[in-house]
Amino acid sequence: MEENIENKKERVRAQLDLVLKAIEQENSAFLNIGSLAVALIIILSLNKDLVSFSPTESKVLLTIFLVLIIITLGVHLYFLNEGKKRSVQIIEKITEKKISDGLKISLFDNIIAYIPKVVAGIFFICISYVVYVLWR
Repeated sequence: MEENIENKKERVRAQLDLVLKAIEQENSAFLNIGSLAVALIIILSLNKDLVSFSPTESKVLLTIFLVLIIITLGVHLYFLNEGKKRSVQIIEKITEKKISDGLKISLFDNIIAYIPKVVAGIFFICISYVVYVLWR
């Protein structure tokens, strides 16, 4: 019996390691794309002599880079959320216990959990406004 419990624990650890590594890899790829977009925006906006684009070309490129930033951040948050849900499901399946039943989450914990989503939402609105102003 004790050997079976240890076996389950080992399976849970191995599964969590795989899930966490996959999430890290996916997120790092998306975050790198967002970082490159920011770098290209800086290059486009600071040095007109380095690369000369027409005003329309600059607007199109800037819009594309801003949209890439929104997409990468949104996908990053989505992958993190789905990874957490999937990890809990796998653990519950292996241990045959409902994890969320034993958790006591305070109001402060709930607020802290939503802060990244709220900040990302504000960021999305700001970028959308910049794109709107760029094209009006």
